Amino acid sequence: MVQSYSLFFTGKATGIVTTTRVTHATPAATYAHSPDRTWETNRPMPLSEKRDGCQDIATQLAANTDLNVVLGGGRATFLSLLHEDPEFPKLRGLRTDGKNLVNTWLNNHGDAGHTNFHYVWNQTQFDAVDPATTNYLLGLFQPSHMQFAALRKNDSAGEPSLEEMTEKAIQIMQNDPDGFVLVVESGRIDHGHHMGSAQYALEEVLALDRAVKKATDMVDLSETLVIVTADHSHTMVLQGYSTRGNPILGFANAKTPLDKLPYTSIGYLNGPGAVRTAAEKSLEMVQAPASNKTFQAIRPDDSNWNTESKLYFQQALIPMESETHGGEDVPVYAVGPMAHLFHTTHEQSYLAHAMQYAACIGDYAGACDRTTVPSVLVVNHAMDHSNGGCTLVNSMLVLTITLALAIIHIEH
Repeated sequence: MVQSYSLFFTGKATGIVTTTRVTHATPAATYAHSPDRTWETNRPMPLSEKRDGCQDIATQLAANTDLNVVLGGGRATFLSLLHEDPEFPKLRGLRTDGKNLVNTWLNNHGDAGHTNFHYVWNQTQFDAVDPATTNYLLGLFQPSHMQFAALRKNDSAGEPSLEEMTEKAIQIMQNDPDGFVLVVESGRIDHGHHMGSAQYALEEVLALDRAVKKATDMVDLSETLVIVTADHSHTMVLQGYSTRGNPILGFANAKTPLDKLPYTSIGYLNGPGAVRTAAEKSLEMVQAPASNKTFQAIRPDDSNWNTESKLYFQQALIPMESETHGGEDVPVYAVGPMAHLFHTTHEQSYLAHAMQYAACIGDYAGACDRTTVPSVLVVNHAMDHSNGGCTLVNSMLVLTITLALAIIHIEH
């Protein structure tokens, strides 16, 4: 992701949209410096680090008056044990320092001389925000992560969708004539997989797809770079040669396994849907001779399960409380100016450099004054632009999987 120094010293509007806590790993990487991603509040920080002046991630966010839009979950990281949650009064914050960082955020913007800054925590308040007259917006819609898309309609106070948050963020940041940088994370794709639930994960992918569609419809792609990528894979697999039109969450219907039991088209190598716990498996498994061609039927028979139910978790081989990440390469897609920089196979760190170069910021702030492009960044494409070696990207949108969307704008 774009590092904080690149994000905030460009003169562009900046924003973060996520379905996780706004202090979670991906959003925090855009504004915070921390040796430990779990230091979202002061609570888990060692006393020695506190004495040395280290600040938790939520404190760093509350002190940041450069971010124009911050939307996601994570109210509890902003509130202390002394403060009730506005939606769930029986819940308290997580901080042990007695601070209410929502008030700190509001006070800091007032002290900075800013106007038209707002804090919201439910759908009604969010809908009431007029983007045309809003300069800064903080929205925290859950104590922790936001609801899964499949469950969002059940939220008591209501919370906006990823698409709605993306739309509002772009509307606010388009007020800046110098363009904007926006990171949009569909972080609950990751959480659905960790649960071993393909349904939750795929519903989140659809939510991301709607957000990407909304974003690309709203921006001028002749001056806006849009990047869609992921930070890692999962152990989910598509299997079984299912026939065309077979439900993606249904049973595979074209290849019968040797144990004669049904299996779904989607499965996981590990996770909570394992066929047996390790203890159960060790008691039931009988070691068969190598010449024995029969197989022990250790998988449960899921014939009577509705595999499209939110209560169903795909079968997995290795029992884990939480399914793990995978190791495959992940795709990166881009459209707009400088999109040709994002192709084939790259080290993950390359993306941050390419985004900086495309926007002429950070390490490449002087690139726009050059008449030629540094050869290391001429990737199978001649770049000869009328304004020098770098087309000025006026806005950038990054979407990642956990998922993020990155947008960058081109000045003419």
